[in-house]
Amino acid sequence: MKRLFACFVLLLCSACIQLGSEPVSTSYYLLNGLPATAEPLSTDKITVSISLDYFPTYLERREIVTHDTDGRVIIAKHDAWAEPLQDNFLRVLRNNLSHLLPQAQINLQPWEKSPDDAIHLNVLINDFSGRLNERARLDISWTITAPQQEAKQRFQEEIDVAPGYLPLVTGLDRGLDNFSLAVAQHMLTQK
Repeated sequence: MKRLFACFVLLLCSACIQLGSEPVSTSYYLLNGLPATAEPLSTDKITVSISLDYFPTYLERREIVTHDTDGRVIIAKHDAWAEPLQDNFLRVLRNNLSHLLPQAQINLQPWEKSPDDAIHLNVLINDFSGRLNERARLDISWTITAPQQEAKQRFQEEIDVAPGYLPLVTGLDRGLDNFSLAVAQHMLTQK
């Protein structure tokens, strides 16, 4: 009898909690990549092998991560990535490079094998977040290794954004487009 009474009280309490507030829905976001109107840079036939060598652990979550002015990490409560950010980042980078270099074969390591003469792009994400309502921030170290050549670069960009998570994601998307463009332009000098 005591168990039945305890279950009944718990049921009433949970009903009161649900009636007291509206449930808040979560908004989900994706990076989209270059617009279809972006001009290709080259029609050369090359093979590119992309490897994501480092991705910060604090970004390996569904929720969108930002920083405050004191450098603290803030995890969004109701705004999240629709797919793992690492996967979305790699897919968009690949699609952007495929658009900018339409005759290129773009492979993702370690899943797809590349020939020995492929241009290897190793990417290290140092930061891919920002400050909510202020700016999106990208800090990406990358190395391009082509036969008998190697070039190390660092891409850093801060993009002012309007208030909200959608403008932040749009800023990160635009930054990834700019990173893709810088990489594609550099690859053309490495052939």
